[in-house]
Amino acid sequence: MLLVDDDSGMLETLADIFRYKGLGLTISTDGRQALEAACSTHVGCVIMDIRMPNMDGICALKRIKECRPDLPVIMMTAYAEKEKIREAMACGAHAVLPKPLDIENMLATITELFATMETKGP
Repeated sequence: MLLVDDDSGMLETLADIFRYKGLGLTISTDGRQALEAACSTHVGCVIMDIRMPNMDGICALKRIKECRPDLPVIMMTAYAEKEKIREAMACGAHAVLPKPLDIENMLATITELFATMETKGP
């Protein structure tokens, strides 16, 4: 998984949870790093904040979908901007989760995503 957020506290917390759950993890702190990592390494999914400096999550999502159209991306946002949420979904986001995150809901979303990916096969 690729975890992307400009908030270092959020990154550390989520990274600890995901590692505890046995999930492999790559971390990026902005959209440009995320784009590079998603397009040049083998990650199975991306979990990314919408609001970030340098390149926001929506722009990064669009660019990631250009190089890896089948790569699932779960977006997160602390802002209830319905337009941004609709745009993320229209650009191919698997889900948009609100912050503060409901960790159980996030883990359920990831589990469901991985189960769907396994049933589709290569």
